[in-house]
Amino acid sequence: MKENWNIQIQELEAFFSSAKLPKKEIIVNDCVKIVNIKSFINNHLEVVKANNGSPYFRPYLDRLIYIKNQI
Repeated sequence: MKENWNIQIQELEAFFSSAKLPKKEIIVNDCVKIVNIKSFINNHLEVVKANNGSPYFRPYLDRLIYIKNQI
């Protein structure tokens, strides 16, 4: 059964719409460094909305949650 991320997506959108985004880069791990945080967030939100619940796209949701927790 496919997951539904609607609540998580809504919470993330609400958070990022009012969050003060950092101006410096965020290093997620050894392979991922985010330089343009606003663009990264917008792109990832579009991907998770278009692929809601797909396990192949879960890393996009996880990265958004990670960024939220870093801010």
